[in-house]
Amino acid sequence: MPNPLTLSYGEYVFDTLPQIAINSELDEQRGLRIESWRISGKLHAADQASLHEAIATLREALSESGVTLSLKSGDSTLVALDATTALEGPALASLKFTPLSDREFKASQLFEFEMRASFPLDNESAATLTMLDVERISHAGELEQVRWQGAGLKLSTTSEDAAIEAILPSLASGYRRVDQRVRFRAMGEVRFEVLDQLSAQALPAGVSDGHYVRTRSTNAEGAQIDSLAGYFIGEQAESRARALRPARARLLSESLSFNPFIQRADFHFESLAKASRDASGNTQHATLIEHITHSEKRRVVSFPLLGRTTRYKQEAGAPEYRIVQEGRATRLGSPAPPEPPLYPSDLIEREVRYETSRKSGALETHWRYVFAPTRSNFPRLR
Repeated sequence: MPNPLTLSYGEYVFDTLPQIAINSELDEQRGLRIESWRISGKLHAADQASLHEAIATLREALSESGVTLSLKSGDSTLVALDATTALEGPALASLKFTPLSDREFKASQLFEFEMRASFPLDNESAATLTMLDVERISHAGELEQVRWQGAGLKLSTTSEDAAIEAILPSLASGYRRVDQRVRFRAMGEVRFEVLDQLSAQALPAGVSDGHYVRTRSTNAEGAQIDSLAGYFIGEQAESRARALRPARARLLSESLSFNPFIQRADFHFESLAKASRDASGNTQHATLIEHITHSEKRRVVSFPLLGRTTRYKQEAGAPEYRIVQEGRATRLGSPAPPEPPLYPSDLIEREVRYETSRKSGALETHWRYVFAPTRSNFPRLR
């Protein structure tokens, strides 16, 4: 996945990318370049108490001088107000908080601040950046864009290509440059506008939908039988279904069909259940039924292809996965233990309860687990 653009001041990282306006003034008499960053954005919180805490945290972070203010993509710095090369600063020049209107969410507040630093004037640089505005453009269903607008001064002996390389922003990882306009004017002035767009990521292969049921019962001969039946839909539906196939030594019957047109695999496996024993070593028999449901939510955008009637569909943002594992085990004598969670590290909800059946008097164990995996996981039959 691409690295998001982040603005940080020392250890403080802004939750969302604010608007950035950078200006440089040249003081040739003192041999200095005075650079200022004006940052404007919005703080969000769950309630008023959290908002006051967020404001206090931002005030405290900005009160410290001599800390680098940087715009990054992952670990790569795109542009910075660098404290290591500054003669003085960066230091806070102004800070203002503005409440929102009555119709907007109360636990939010606008902020605006300015940071300044002075640097030695570099007369040997191919070009000097004098102004830069950074704006993040994000609309639902569309790929994120970042617009850079700025200006600079180039030396009379500097070529245009060298000036462009010196003042234009670097391309962030995971983005592609979709527009670049550079104009050279009198007195060495250079103006530019650049538009970078988040690169579309290929849809992850796997299963986008699926559900299967696992049951355990006792047959006429007294043997416990595991039955697993369900379906998967997706590019890897068939291979995912085969991954659930029990070991051949325990397999009694199997059925698997795949429809390549709708990419759906339907499967049904029956096998001998693994024996469950109590603390005394005696075999315990329980009737079990368990449902495992896979779901995937994603936002997809469609791009027209040049010279073609088809459209290219790609994912915007990370998909959201949910796996729900729920079941019931019934046994006489003592309650059966609940089945363990398939993915303990991804567990976000857990519920286990014990009941007594009114009809048979058998003890029932119920469980329900909800997982939020960071990628598409699929269990193997236990």
